Amino acid sequence: MEKLLLYTEKYGPIASSILAVVVWILLCAPFPSKPSDILISSISFGAIVTGFLSTTEGILLTINPRSTLVTKLYNSKQFIAIISYLAHAVRVGILFSVLSMVMLIDKHLSSIKGMQILWIFLAALLVFSFFRITEIIIKILKLPPNLR
Repeated sequence: MEKLLLYTEKYGPIASSILAVVVWILLCAPFPSKPSDILISSISFGAIVTGFLSTTEGILLTINPRSTLVTKLYNSKQFIAIISYLAHAVRVGILFSVLSMVMLIDKHLSSIKGMQILWIFLAALLVFSFFRITEIIIKILKLPPNLR
């Protein structure tokens, strides 16, 4: 059961994002015909989430390496996984913001189905990656103070 949870934690955001794209395609959901507003909002959203994740990564990296929490996480290789998840989410946030910016600048790109699919995928991946990190951080914060 624990392996299933770890597998879900590791691959959940990508699998969920692929599912979001499949659902979007199956529902024949239209991409906005004038996507400027949603793209501008997406740039802001991506930047805000990326900033939050980068700050979280910075805080985790400044935790005393001799603390009980870091020692336990590092010995179980979970600390490296958490930092990897954070770095992944930051990269996705940057890619999402850059893609939104490029699609905003070149209006033609937002009418290409492949670009729309990539945008939906990255939007979902950013949300699900953010959710994964938030869940992990909440679990850490719920630990008794003597274990943090």
